[in-house]
Amino acid sequence: MVGTSNKDEIEIGYFTKGGDGLVDFEPIGDLVKGEVYGLARLAVAEGFLPNCVLEIAPSAGLWENQTDEGELGMSYEKIDRMVRGLEPYNEKMQNMHDNTENKREMPPVFKVNIEDYLIKD
Repeated sequence: MVGTSNKDEIEIGYFTKGGDGLVDFEPIGDLVKGEVYGLARLAVAEGFLPNCVLEIAPSAGLWENQTDEGELGMSYEKIDRMVRGLEPYNEKMQNMHDNTENKREMPPVFKVNIEDYLIKD
């Protein structure tokens, strides 16, 4: 399964762990949103995508008029700068990152020594 999350969204956990985060690889996962837009502009210029993809505000489509930036409370441009290390994380960004760490990690593995549970003669 191919994912569509970018570096900004992964960094702040802006994805659903068992939904759009349930993927095998993230081809744009190392690109901040501004770089994704750069690729989209190139794809539009080359005729691979219609121009309308650049005109639609990023949205998970969870409710009418919902936008990512409105829900996040900051612009992707600001998030890009923080993720790229051009400015320090603000409190909101740090909280989003810290509170979603479980989404970016593999689940814990319960270690069992099966020998302890085998019936011995």
